[in-house]
Amino acid sequence: MHIKYPVKMIVCDLDGTILHSDKSISDHTIVTLNHCRESGIKVIYATGRGGRETLVVPSDLFDAGVTHNGALAFIDDNNVYSSLIPKKFML
Repeated sequence: MHIKYPVKMIVCDLDGTILHSDKSISDHTIVTLNHCRESGIKVIYATGRGGRETLVVPSDLFDAGVTHNGALAFIDDNNVYSSLIPKKFML
């Protein structure tokens, strides 16, 4: 089978997709994500969560993350995109 467009990146949601209800990640998912990364595929998570809520995500499984419903993106610990509403405008 010839793949016309090879996979370069996978973006996964967290809750109910990568994370179980107890916030654990199955061994099968860990092996799969590691295999993807070893194959050169970037693995990124995207979530509506923000701040401390994303600390349950093991950073060694992912190349990058998108949080706050897309308002913040980072690679490693480096913020690469931010479109957060300034606190002075929040009710």
